[in-house]
Amino acid sequence: MGCMVRLGFIAILVSVSAYSQLLQSGGASSGGGGTLHSQVFTSSGTWTQPAGVTAVYVQIIGAGGGGGGAYCGSYNSGGGGGGGSAIQGYVPVSGSVSVTVGSGGTAGSDGTVGGDGGQSCFGTLCAPGGKGGTVINGGGSGGSDLGGAGGTMGTSGGTGGKGTSLYAMIGGGGGGGNCTATPNSGGQGGYGAAGGGGAGGCSGTAGSGGLGVIGGNGGSGGAYSDSNGANGTAPGGGGGGQAFISSGTCPSGHQGGAGARGEVRVYWWQ
Repeated sequence: MGCMVRLGFIAILVSVSAYSQLLQSGGASSGGGGTLHSQVFTSSGTWTQPAGVTAVYVQIIGAGGGGGGAYCGSYNSGGGGGGGSAIQGYVPVSGSVSVTVGSGGTAGSDGTVGGDGGQSCFGTLCAPGGKGGTVINGGGSGGSDLGGAGGTMGTSGGTGGKGTSLYAMIGGGGGGGNCTATPNSGGQGGYGAAGGGGAGGCSGTAGSGGLGVIGGNGGSGGAYSDSNGANGTAPGGGGGGQAFISSGTCPSGHQGGAGARGEVRVYWWQ
């Protein structure tokens, strides 16, 4: 028999033996049982160690990459930004811990690449952010070595992979590939720890953002006729790419969507 603890979007089954190990490690009060506590960081700060707690469960989500900007007068939309990766597992603690929350990647405009998402960290344990979307080379790749590949020329971004190390790493979804005259529709964002952004449309449809399984979803690409990509959803969603610009003059204020910030979640028993 076990107890079910829901952390974010993932339900984790903690067996009696695993819970006993957590008690013995000091993750809960030595009196047996205890109450589950949590602290969610949406900006950088410090986690203060409570008395008697020597192990915590963390979920760390990197920030999303920004969507790419379209070239003025060129039949190229912006690619979607990659979603941030996530890393989770039990971490021993011997004092207060510095927490870093990655900033979302900036939106690209007028043919510029979207900015990369920043990594989020609990101490030295870090989850990389997603890469920014481009114009010529398609969508940005998802965060970490396990991140989904960015789509190319209207293709969908890749799905983030899952690691098998002590701390389970889940890659971010790749951003959708930008469109040209053929194909004329933007690629869909890939799904992963956080979803990749969709690519902007040309004369066809824009790509939709990928789904996040721990973090946020990717933003949709801008529809045809100069529209902006949507921002990624926090935490970690990649920004959507800017739509094809029909005129040779860049419209003011048009761009891809920004990547979403990261997040760090800390859980402990006391």
